[in-house]
Amino acid sequence: VRDGDAAIDYLHNNPLPSTLLVDQMMHLKRGTDVLEELAKLDTENAVRTILITAVPQSVAQEMYDKVDIFLQKPVSYKDLTTLAQRLSASHGTSSGNIATP
Repeated sequence: VRDGDAAIDYLHNNPLPSTLLVDQMMHLKRGTDVLEELAKLDTENAVRTILITAVPQSVAQEMYDKVDIFLQKPVSYKDLTTLAQRLSASHGTSSGNIATP
């Protein structure tokens, strides 16, 4: 999706994905805003989350504690795709339902 508002809209209007990849610095809403909305919808905590940011982990401890995987930029698309598929597989979910707002 194109921005944080669209990501939130997607979560409200589609089945929840097995894995959600968000960038902290999306347009209109931050990645953590999207994750907060996800927490309201994902009452079983079934969605695995990956947060990408340019902010160092030491500075972003609050964000780090709320996701399954925290990645600091730069990250290649190939590495992200592989990581998302492995995360989904390790939680017994299909990698075919990966949303990348």
